[in-house]
Amino acid sequence: MEQLVKQNQSINSQGFKADTDANGNYRSLITRLIAQLEDANVELIEGGNRTVLGDRDADLRAQIVVHDPSFFRDTLQGGSIGAAEAFIDGKWTSPDLTALVQVMARNQSGLDAIENKMAWLVKAKNLFFRRK
Repeated sequence: MEQLVKQNQSINSQGFKADTDANGNYRSLITRLIAQLEDANVELIEGGNRTVLGDRDADLRAQIVVHDPSFFRDTLQGGSIGAAEAFIDGKWTSPDLTALVQVMARNQSGLDAIENKMAWLVKAKNLFFRRK
């Protein structure tokens, strides 16, 4: 629990509102993942909060505008497919989707490795809670 409080404080220092619900935990994990981007950055916009994650000095930049905080859960649990479905459902948008795809393509190997690790964790969680 103490570690979770520290994660939320870290998010606050980055400009995100503290959130004690499950979506706040998912938000924390997703922002940590996006922060690992190399040679590109993403500005995450949620309500009045804006946070630049990744390489701040990079020329390649994109934005994600979050309209529904369940976007974080969908993305973490479903990986790139979950993010795509959340986009279709209107949970997030981007003013320049092409730039966002370029950011992700530039970081594909790192993002794939993260997605593979997360898939294992989601399967373990589902097994623990006896979900399929």
